[in-house]
Order: sequence, then C-alpha cells, then structure tokens
Amino acid sequence: MISRRHYIAGTWAVFASAAIGTVVQPFSDAEAAGPPLEERFTYRGREVDVTRHARAGHGHSQVQVRVNARKEIHVHRGGPRDGYLTHALPFTEYPSPQQLARAVIDAEDAGLLII
Repeated sequence: MISRRHYIAGTWAVFASAAIGTVVQPFSDAEAAGPPLEERFTYRGREVDVTRHARAGHGHSQVQVRVNARKEIHVHRGGPRDGYLTHALPFTEYPSPQQLARAVIDAEDAGLLII
C-alpha cells in the first residue's frame, strides 16, 4: 500500500516534470526581439501598412494592418495551415497579411463590409 508521503512526493514530481516540459522559448530565431517589421503598399487607391511584432511566448508574430492610417483590420495568425485569418472574412485563410488586406479591401469595394 502506498503511503501518504509517497503519494505527495509523486504528485509533486509529476507537477514539476509537467512544468519543466511546458517551458517555451519566448522568441524563435526568426523573431528575435527587435524593431517591428513594416511594409507599406498601395492597393486600389488605399495606403496599406502591415506591421509585424514579435509576440512573447508564441512561435507566431502579431500582425497589425492599417488602411489609410486610420482603419485597422484585425488579423490573427494560426489557422489550420498557419495562415492569416480575420473576423471580417471569417471562412478564408490567407497565406500572407498582404493578400488578406487586398481581400478585405475588395470586399469593402463590393459593398460586403465596411472597414
């Protein structure tokens, strides 16, 4: 029969090994802590700014997309193929934030949404 002391020691051993096993590197080599990466392009007469920020504790980057420096498109990375998603067009995953921004602008021009 197991004693109470052995049960508690075993429980602590399990929790300690689980805690050690879940330690994650805050940044991958590709996302070293540095200045955010910025890209600017024009699409259908609109200035689009794409800014990528390193996100601590995740292997992904946080992406901020602004249209004409005042309209912001919410972008999330991490779909089934590790692509980019937005709540504005919820059923499509895009391989890049630039393609996502173009699709949202096209949808706005078609009258499907307002950003």
